Amino acid sequence: MIKEAHKWISAPIWTSDLRVYNVQQMLDSSQPILIPSKELGSQASSEVQQREQHEQFLLSVAIRTVARPFGKAVLNFHTRHAFKDDESFMETNLKQKNENIKKKQFYNSSISQMGARPICLNGRVHPGWHQVDFPLNDTNPSHKLAMDWANFYNGLAHEEANSDLLTTIRAGLLLAAGLSGCIKDSMNLYDIHALLTQNDKYLIIALLIGCAAAHRGTSEVHVYKMISAHLPFLLQPTLVEFKIELSIQSAAIVSLGLLFAETANHNISSQYKF
Repeated sequence: MIKEAHKWISAPIWTSDLRVYNVQQMLDSSQPILIPSKELGSQASSEVQQREQHEQFLLSVAIRTVARPFGKAVLNFHTRHAFKDDESFMETNLKQKNENIKKKQFYNSSISQMGARPICLNGRVHPGWHQVDFPLNDTNPSHKLAMDWANFYNGLAHEEANSDLLTTIRAGLLLAAGLSGCIKDSMNLYDIHALLTQNDKYLIIALLIGCAAAHRGTSEVHVYKMISAHLPFLLQPTLVEFKIELSIQSAAIVSLGLLFAETANHNISSQYKF
């Protein structure tokens, strides 16, 4: 799968192409959203009405911001970037522009350029540039779930991992390592077991799919045992009832297909229950 994808996804030939920089800016989900300033009706709207209007605008464009890491993951697939000391000519020319943007407080300058930048759903209103916070309800399960998956794919779009990152971002990084084949040689079974025992569904999903993608079509026994431990119909009958989330079971089925892809293993296909 990785070799086939590499035929049509490759590193940019001209790394200093301004169009590449423009695409990177379009897919950057760490910048505050620019909120257009307009009046409600013929009369100037009150501060409360403006606040509600701005929050409604942020809610309407939030799904667009959350979806940007998908495109960024494709853009960064199998690419390598130099460190800041080896900046390209284009990056040097854009350095002054970035300084001007910092003065306008478009982003937090303390965030490392090589780290995973957090997703920003807040906005700024032109021309005053005052910040409007996104109306995120932490008690709403759907809001929290959406942000968790957003952080998951945000981590997938980055290459560098830090120990203090959120679990969802770490999981995305592990999935990226698995899809690119790095996890096959860089992680042993003890490390994988230590991550699985954290009982975090995002880490489990990332490890299942990542390890299966790295060992695609090999029928590797250890990976098969790890996957089968998360599928009830592959477990031996026991007195203990295992409760496995449906999202983990779905990821395990996909992982099983990747691991035994093009192997014509009748024993595995016969155990599926529909």
